[in-house]
Amino acid sequence: MYKNTIKYKLTFYSIILLIISIFFLTACSNVKSTKSFEEGKRLLDQKKYIEAIKSFERSLKINPKNHQAVEAIGLCYGDLKDYNKAVKYFEKAVQMKPKNKLYLFNLAVTYLQIGEYSKAKEVYQRILYIDKNNRTAKEALEKLRKNGY
Repeated sequence: MYKNTIKYKLTFYSIILLIISIFFLTACSNVKSTKSFEEGKRLLDQKKYIEAIKSFERSLKINPKNHQAVEAIGLCYGDLKDYNKAVKYFEKAVQMKPKNKLYLFNLAVTYLQIGEYSKAKEVYQRILYIDKNNRTAKEALEKLRKNGY
């Protein structure tokens, strides 16, 4: 019986040690992800878009759920006038946070940049579904309607 008690305690302490290790590793990963993300924001502010994209991608490798890094990559590609890539990232950001109006606006505006007026209209309507009094979305839809979309 004494051996079973010792065996049980060793197993218990091993599990506790494993849990603590997992929390520690997760915390270290989050710090690295945040550091890469902050570096990306600084580079984006400096208009160093390619370098910023690399920093945001490093952040995403560590934390694939970082929707802000996904959106920031879309912003970089938009500033580089690579609207098709920007759309890809804005769509992914919206998929991750479907009710985020900023992500939706970025997607709608970028759809307009590439001439996807019906898709932009759908996104503006989605914004109004989330926020029925959103004046910017209403005005954008009115402009699209006046232009036949």
